[in-house]
This record gives sequence, C-alpha cells and structure tokens, in this order.
Amino acid sequence: AEAGTTDEQCRETRAAEESASGPAAYSTMFNDIIASTNAVFRYFSQPSGVPAERLGHAMAILGMNPTEDEVKKHLAGLGGPKYIDQKMFHRFIEEELGKLIPKVQELLDYLKQFDTDGKGALSEEELQEVMRGSE
Repeated sequence: AEAGTTDEQCRETRAAEESASGPAAYSTMFNDIIASTNAVFRYFSQPSGVPAERLGHAMAILGMNPTEDEVKKHLAGLGGPKYIDQKMFHRFIEEELGKLIPKVQELLDYLKQFDTDGKGALSEEELQEVMRGSE
C-alpha cells in the first residue's frame, strides 16, 4: 500500500475500478493494452524495429486476426517499410483497436439489459439468462 493508504482503501479502490463500466474501466483497459503492445513490440523488435513480415504474428499475439492481405495492404499504405518502428507499430495497433470499439460497445450495451441489479456485473443467474437468450 502507498504511504498513508490502508490496505482496505486499496481494496476498495481496486474493487471500484474492477466493477466500473465507465472511465476507470476504460483507463485500466487502455493501460493494459499499451503495456501489452509494448511487450509485443519488444519481443519482435530488432535494432531497426519489427520486421514487416512479422507484423501479422505480432497482431495475433495481441488478439487480432488480420489476413495476410490486410497486413500487406496496411504495409503498402505505409510505403512498404521493411521494419516498423515503435511509433508506427502503436499507431497501427490503435487503428485496428479503434475498429473493435463499436463492436465491444454493442456487446456491453446488450449485456447491460441482463444486469438487473445495476452493479455492472452479471450474476450466475443473469449470465444463464444471457446464454438461454442466445440459443
């Protein structure tokens, strides 16, 4: 715990962040994405950056599934570099993630209708109702 902060305060703050569906949740998610993106860049990086032919593999590790054609098209839009520096890598990942945000928001909006107590989380019973509704 930080100086002057009790363990209980830390737990309460963590619990509030975990149950939040607003800015705190997005902030935590954003920080996790940045940390993951940095780790993947470091893993694939050579002195000049990430080799262009490894971009698809790097994206797959980050949970994206681009086709070979999508990767080639993006690289062509960047001028066909042989290596991708960290700034370019982050910009590309941000663009790809930006395409997912509307889909994630749609899913969250759908799930909210089953959150009958409004706590921002689904109980086991609420989750079962979601699953029955998707059959």
